[in-house]
Amino acid sequence: MTERFAKIRPAPNLDTGNQVSTPRRKIAISSQPTQLHADVRAEPPGPPLIGLFWDDGTTCAVVTCVPDESSRSGDYLDCGFTHRAKWPDVADRFGENLPHFVIPRGRVQIDISTGVGIVVHGSATQERRLAVIAAQFQLTEWKPRLDEYYSRDCG
Repeated sequence: MTERFAKIRPAPNLDTGNQVSTPRRKIAISSQPTQLHADVRAEPPGPPLIGLFWDDGTTCAVVTCVPDESSRSGDYLDCGFTHRAKWPDVADRFGENLPHFVIPRGRVQIDISTGVGIVVHGSATQERRLAVIAAQFQLTEWKPRLDEYYSRDCG
């Protein structure tokens, strides 16, 4: 699996005309927190990705990979990465010397039967940030899933 690291800042309000850029397309987040608007002139997104994320409401750091047959885990495509192992790769993006479990975190999987992305997150992940996270994983269809495991120890 090839992994990718990314960092984005919060998406500004559309009223200001600002946009957030990803490597493949420009996206903008409206004042409605979970609506994702893609620029129709931009090239289509690449394949959906799976992996891990940390999001403190301001900064989103992701570790992604393109799923393949080795990604199969029960009914989902999932990466074998752990937050503890990948934290050293992204920790500096949060500007503090913190353990991996203090920043709200989660993972993105793909449901094999439907092809829909699943943004698995803890209760500390802000609902308005879920669309930002989904965009980083190039998900065109996704749904959130709360998992209390990712709520433990979040500051």
